[in-house]
Amino acid sequence: MIIDTLDRLTFYSPLNPLLPVVCDFLATHDLDSLAEGWHPIAGEGEEAYLMVATENCRPEEDAELEGHRKYIDIQICLAGHDRVGWRSLGDCPGCLTEYEPEDDLLFCNEKPTQWVDLTAGLFVMLFPDDLHKPLVGEGQVKKLVVKILHED
Repeated sequence: MIIDTLDRLTFYSPLNPLLPVVCDFLATHDLDSLAEGWHPIAGEGEEAYLMVATENCRPEEDAELEGHRKYIDIQICLAGHDRVGWRSLGDCPGCLTEYEPEDDLLFCNEKPTQWVDLTAGLFVMLFPDDLHKPLVGEGQVKKLVVKILHED
């Protein structure tokens, strides 16, 4: 997991060959005025895409730790306060649900071991080893979730 300010995202470009393309997309679009919904970035959206959403936060007990195997998540807060829980996948033996490849999703019924508070201008980059529990708190959050194809 990486936590940083959005203006420093390009610093992490060597981590994935698609990250420079994502950084270029983010730098050349007015993120605050992007329409809600799905936006392809690379490979007609299979390699990298972006989702824009305004969502209500929820109490911690109503959220589950989730994980992905195929994509890296970059969650970017545009407005509001998004509290994101984190736990290492390696710290969750036996607690995982069956992986759903069509949704690139699995869940874990353990509690996070760390918390990150995202506010406007911050991002968290989550890799397949990073289970996360987003949208914990109160109020609404406007956020971008970028999905980047991850190759082992």
